[in-house]
Amino acid sequence: MGDNIEVFTKINKKPSVSYSVLVPNVKGLEAAVSVGAKEIAVFATPTEGFSRKNTNCSPEEGFNRIREIVDKMKSLDLNLKVRGYISCVVGCPYDGYVKPKLITSTCELLLNLGCYEVSLGDTIGVGTKSTVEAMLKDLLKLTVADKLAIHCHDTYGQALVNICTALDHGVRVVDSSVSGLGGCPYAVGATGNVSTEDLVYMLHGLGAETGVDLKKLIDAEKVDQKLKVRTGMVTVSDGKSRPIPVRLHLSMEVLRLQKEELIPPESKPLNAKERMVQIRRQKIGGLGLSIKGGAEHKLPILISRIYKNQAADQTGELFVGDAIIKVNGEYITACPHDDAVNILRNAGDLVVLTVKHYKAATPFLQKQEDKESQQTDSNSDEKEASDESLRLTTNSTNSRPSSIYSESEHEPQTRWVDIVTLPLMMAYVTRYIFGTDKLRPNAFEVRGLNGVSTGIIHCDDSAILSQWLKYITDNIIGLTNLQMKLYNRNFSVSDRIEYMGWVNEGVLNNNQPWQNYKPRFFALKGTDLMLFDSPPLNVMDWSKCPLMFKVYQTMFRVVKDSENVDERQHCFLVQTSGQDSRYFSVETRQELLKIENAWHCSVCTAVMKLGNKTFTVSCNGKTAGLTLDWNLGFSLHEGDSKTPLWQYKFSQLRGSSDDGKSKLKLHFQDSESRAIDTKELECSILQSLLFCMHAFLTAKVASVDPGFLCSMMP
Repeated sequence: MGDNIEVFTKINKKPSVSYSVLVPNVKGLEAAVSVGAKEIAVFATPTEGFSRKNTNCSPEEGFNRIREIVDKMKSLDLNLKVRGYISCVVGCPYDGYVKPKLITSTCELLLNLGCYEVSLGDTIGVGTKSTVEAMLKDLLKLTVADKLAIHCHDTYGQALVNICTALDHGVRVVDSSVSGLGGCPYAVGATGNVSTEDLVYMLHGLGAETGVDLKKLIDAEKVDQKLKVRTGMVTVSDGKSRPIPVRLHLSMEVLRLQKEELIPPESKPLNAKERMVQIRRQKIGGLGLSIKGGAEHKLPILISRIYKNQAADQTGELFVGDAIIKVNGEYITACPHDDAVNILRNAGDLVVLTVKHYKAATPFLQKQEDKESQQTDSNSDEKEASDESLRLTTNSTNSRPSSIYSESEHEPQTRWVDIVTLPLMMAYVTRYIFGTDKLRPNAFEVRGLNGVSTGIIHCDDSAILSQWLKYITDNIIGLTNLQMKLYNRNFSVSDRIEYMGWVNEGVLNNNQPWQNYKPRFFALKGTDLMLFDSPPLNVMDWSKCPLMFKVYQTMFRVVKDSENVDERQHCFLVQTSGQDSRYFSVETRQELLKIENAWHCSVCTAVMKLGNKTFTVSCNGKTAGLTLDWNLGFSLHEGDSKTPLWQYKFSQLRGSSDDGKSKLKLHFQDSESRAIDTKELECSILQSLLFCMHAFLTAKVASVDPGFLCSMMP
């Protein structure tokens, strides 16, 4: 994370936009004042566990730091706006459910200290409509909605629901981030703030005026995608042959395996071809290049010199004679020389140049460079008047004078060539030998949606392995979540996708005593569990699923480590009435917990959509209908009679027992006498009844217990 001073000073600020600076203490206040900040943000954490982990102090000590900041502002007569933030307003990763009164008292402290507004942060994204509503109702006894803002992370896909709840209570300020970026290092598994694109789309759908152009917003999301590139050397094999060295090139959307090869003279780039090159500025040496030309000379901005072993040279992709077309996506073709100098100097630490080679300019530039190499370079931040070159280097005469067309260059030129290109959209990473329960040591494989495999990628040690697994998995998850949101725009709320991703299913082979594993694309959508052999590529494909089960007629259970049937970890069972259990495995515990939480969300959605379900049963020798109703609970009706023989709320059920065949006993507690009333029933499809009953009870618990989702946190 960049230092706030550096970030704040480099932002191109607009007068109508508020740029708030996070101030954790008095030292932070002094830094904010030094750069001319007009607004500061202070954070209060009401729970002991999160406060200790996040700021290494108790909640009371944290409040005292805020008081010190406010007192310092008063002593210096600073007229700064102060915005307050409260973390973990409905759930804490360490202390569990947070009571509304604790948030209200924290908010009161911030308002009394002079905060013009308090943002209520569901830091780990465990809020539900009921918990957010309970918190807001208590807060609105203290203050008006105009003093409040809402800040919802989207860990369990509830952010938009919770924001709607806040809007219903009069809150009109919502925090969000482009692409849902962010997260919390002290809340494992928690995702970023709600996506601005999703928020604006929802608000426009509700008829709200935001002043935001959604199309431009989505375009802005794509601006930095090309900058997020990681590279590193590994070895790769087919699992049989000896591994060969390759370079991994990871972008947001694609993983490439590359080999280095010599560039034959006839294969060098053509004049007309534009290239994008990423350079990371060095503390000593800067970009490591010089430029000539400019609009005042009716010339493009040309690279006249590249300094050996410095930033530009290390890319291997820039050459003397390259014209710089764009800097970080901005055209500089019409810029005078001095403006181009300033643009390059202020382009940040990571610079993306769009260049095109001009063969005709190369001989002239090389002659000039030969002269310059015999002289001492000027200071790295000054322009030498005699050749109008940009010096972003130290006093070094070592340079790479050759262009890509230089005949005097004797050193062989090399380039990285793609040997495998694998799109990450709905791809998956595995450390297991394909189809087995055996882990590869310090190695993994990435398999694409189209069946392409990277082969077996070997890392030098477990630390490098962990890094690559995290980087690749994070990109896959990000793309999958984005695709899921795009799909959900075509489905109703009750039919939305709660989860989609790859799992491995254990499959018994008649010729072998052990089970093999087959990759399956696992999805929870609306009321259905869906299993695909390959992912759906469009909205129509969702209607062509070969294997579907109703979640309210299906049992889900996480398998304990002691129950694993082999060496595969992170396993779960899915059982549908009348069928054998299905045994699945995923790569990480985090993914397993994500599926478990998505399952509970799907069950809730499915049961509320279903409303009620009636089963034919026998009671005291007579045929009757046992109805499970979301609002009414259990009821037994005889024939077509609308009057129930008996009726109990779900909360009155104290237990049940069955013989595993057809007989069922339900034990209810009378609300007045508190006595236990046992009802004996027989049902020919007992397992279906039990599974459906479990679904209704699970959904009811989730809807009324504010601590439920907190208990499901990683």
